[in-house]
Amino acid sequence: MPSYKFMKKRGRGFAFQIAVPKDLRQQYNGRTVIQSGLGTRDEDIAQAAALELAGIYKKEFVDLRKKPDQSRMSVREIYQKAREGFKRHIEETDTSRLEELTDIFTGQEADLEARAEKQGIGVDDPLTPELQAEVDALSDSRKEFLEDEEAKPREEYEPPFKDVADEWIKDWKKGREKKTNTSVQYESTIRMFASFWGDKTIRKIRQQDAAEFFDKLRHISGTYKSNPDIKTMTFSEIHKMYGGKGNPLSPPTVNRHMNVLFTVWKWAKMRGKASGDNPFEGLRLKDKRTRKEHFIAFTNDELEALLSPPPKKKALHEIFLVGMYSGMRINEIASLTWGQLKQDGKIWYFDIGEAKTKAGRRVVPVHSKLSWLLDKKRHKPTDQIWPQFKPKGPGEKPGEHASRFFGNHKRSRGIVGRQKSFHSLRSNVTTQLENKGVPLNEWQDIFGHEKSFTYATYSHGLTLQRKAEIVELIDYGDLSTTP
Repeated sequence: MPSYKFMKKRGRGFAFQIAVPKDLRQQYNGRTVIQSGLGTRDEDIAQAAALELAGIYKKEFVDLRKKPDQSRMSVREIYQKAREGFKRHIEETDTSRLEELTDIFTGQEADLEARAEKQGIGVDDPLTPELQAEVDALSDSRKEFLEDEEAKPREEYEPPFKDVADEWIKDWKKGREKKTNTSVQYESTIRMFASFWGDKTIRKIRQQDAAEFFDKLRHISGTYKSNPDIKTMTFSEIHKMYGGKGNPLSPPTVNRHMNVLFTVWKWAKMRGKASGDNPFEGLRLKDKRTRKEHFIAFTNDELEALLSPPPKKKALHEIFLVGMYSGMRINEIASLTWGQLKQDGKIWYFDIGEAKTKAGRRVVPVHSKLSWLLDKKRHKPTDQIWPQFKPKGPGEKPGEHASRFFGNHKRSRGIVGRQKSFHSLRSNVTTQLENKGVPLNEWQDIFGHEKSFTYATYSHGLTLQRKAEIVELIDYGDLSTTP
């Protein structure tokens, strides 16, 4: 006869049971024994199911002991855990017959009634919040599995906004190779709104709530991002310290934050965690600037002003020259390690292995005007060529640090405006190559731009030799370009 260690006879069927270790009973709302119907009257099948459930709970006990400081579960966690437990139990039990499925729920109801009686709760007395959460979970599971009816969402047990948003960003990151500045920006948006909204659910967000956050956000000074403690500050603290002080966040920045929240809410609605109209709809700032106004190429006079005399910081001078003769982005240059400076035959090149897009991962030959770089003392392959630039900003990138130095330098030489930045050097290089007849698809290969469908599908890319020939076409005449 099978062992009855993990099961007992109940009515015409069998029930699973396992003792809860004394040190873990708080995690199970004070329960000393876990019981549930096995949905079968066959003794052998019941024994096999009981042993399988025992193994699952024993593993759960081990996992819980790894978190000795875990506090008492909230009613939300109790409800979710109970729903998951019922679902798992039903899926792992042979419930092909309706009466077997009914036995499971009858057994669960009997268990809850016994626990209420043990706690001295009468039939007409209100249940404790914890026990009520389990009763509600059982009721909703019964509707789903026994009555084939979709249970209406219970807001009191739904996860807070932060949990839903974290699920969204986890889903968004799937298939992406590494953490990017974009993911850091998204996490920043979620962190700020979660601080503003608190522990409430995403379903409760109304348009006036979203508008209140929007109004506060758009008056915050852009300088808040330079605060090293920003990740630990609440939205209220950020608004109090930076609200209405200095130049506010730019329209693109504000709109990026609102677009993230709009997308999170839309994602949640598709999964039944939000309903109605999107409260973040229409909350955007008008941006009068156009993309054509961004990053205008430097004039020869401006380049002369930036280089004569050269910047006081030698590292800034050197990365500016690399930008002039490669068209590489400031973070690509400031992040370069000695291991990324490679040689193939007689050709030296930069190996840009990390970028947001596939096109961004490329090799860029070293221009002959940068031969001084090859004479510098080399260090370990993993060491930065310019370690003076430390990881800064939301994305913790050296390019953020370098940008601050360049911004100060250009303003000291009388060059102002957002359209003139380090990125403008890409416009300088692009203009030169276009004027010298280099086909668009060829300089795109060097710049790290996405190609058209035809070239991306059928072209295998340029040879290193051809890339070197194109890079050598970059020429600034008599301009002094020696560091």
